[in-house]
Amino acid sequence: MNGRALYPVMPLLSDYSMIPKDQKFLMHEIRLKRLRYRAWRRGKKELDLVLGRFADRYCGEMSESELTAFERVLDCADPDLENWILKGGEISSDVDHALVLKVCESLGEISRKQDHE
Repeated sequence: MNGRALYPVMPLLSDYSMIPKDQKFLMHEIRLKRLRYRAWRRGKKELDLVLGRFADRYCGEMSESELTAFERVLDCADPDLENWILKGGEISSDVDHALVLKVCESLGEISRKQDHE
């Protein structure tokens, strides 16, 4: 990871009480759509399938801190992600180790589901 995000993480506000509830919901929905879009359009088909399906399945259930961690994972270069997720390489300390492992586990769920179809 080069330290610069291609897509900036949404700014964190110190006082969410000043934002109306409907606007908070809209901001959250926009963030989820942006994450799903980024996950499905990596540029490498294998990663598109893994990260896109992961985003579709889990992003709606993630906390704000988990979404931020997923954004940081998506900021990583494709060769790094391919090494960590598809080849089982050592995961960088710059990203959430547990989240990358969850992505790897979801890959097993995807393959098991396809075997049953």
